[in-house]
Amino acid sequence: MTPYARQFTLYLAIIFLLFNLSSCKVFKKHKTITESKISRVVSIARTYTSVPYKFGGNDYNGIDCSGLICNVYQEMGIQLPRVSWQQAERGLPQEINHLRSGDLLFFITQKGGTQINHAGIVTDVRNDQEIMFIHAGSKGVREENLFVSYWQNAFAKAVRILD
Repeated sequence: MTPYARQFTLYLAIIFLLFNLSSCKVFKKHKTITESKISRVVSIARTYTSVPYKFGGNDYNGIDCSGLICNVYQEMGIQLPRVSWQQAERGLPQEINHLRSGDLLFFITQKGGTQINHAGIVTDVRNDQEIMFIHAGSKGVREENLFVSYWQNAFAKAVRILD
């Protein structure tokens, strides 16, 4: 084989490899969820309003914060981990002033704690001091303002889930 034929074969092999890698899911660029899907996320989440809190709960008889998120996004065809601190590792980190409906909020509610242990879904960004989110807490599933001092002090991070 001539040096040119070897070089040509090598180029073909590289092109073939790159083409195959570009079709792998790992290398595909994910996009953010569309507006219609965001609206659906909020609608689904709100169907859980007033459902009682139950640690480890996963249905309308009782649910916890990470179960709420897991169920809502699963209904959208998006698989998320079941535990809030693992959910916080998914998606694109967001600054508070860039939040939109459908984004996930994560909190550290244990005094002196260092690990995320609570989560919610942004339902409505009304202004720079009123961002509503839905979550499952001791009073059941309900919406609250992120800017209440309790939530501001416990806030750890926010992420946007990718489709």
